[in-house]
Amino acid sequence: MESNGQLFGIQVYNNNFYASDKTKLRDLVNKSHQIIILNYNIETANRIKNEFDFNFVAILPPSEGELRKRLINRGTKPEEIENRMSNSLRERNLIYEANYIDFRVVNDDVNKCLLKLEKCLKEFYPEIF
Repeated sequence: MESNGQLFGIQVYNNNFYASDKTKLRDLVNKSHQIIILNYNIETANRIKNEFDFNFVAILPPSEGELRKRLINRGTKPEEIENRMSNSLRERNLIYEANYIDFRVVNDDVNKCLLKLEKCLKEFYPEIF
């Protein structure tokens, strides 16, 4: 699929391969009254920002220390934690530099974060709500 240009948002992140099927994504986008949520890192968002008319929302950890704690609590392998932590600061800087990010929210409390995201989605898509 990659060699035929059928994949979108191709990214290797933390030694895992991620991509979306362009045809399936276009089909979803063309359906009315749907919100599609894609989980891409900032480098992928930079590459795809012009392919679709997406709204970009960045969800950030409250701090590097809290991110480390969450990864440990999830049972993430130590070498993977170090890889994620080394990427985190660079990614955070890119997120704040990116002028196409429509909304940034810090996930310091999951319930507050969800409320902020809901408010954001209602602003982007009032016709759905």
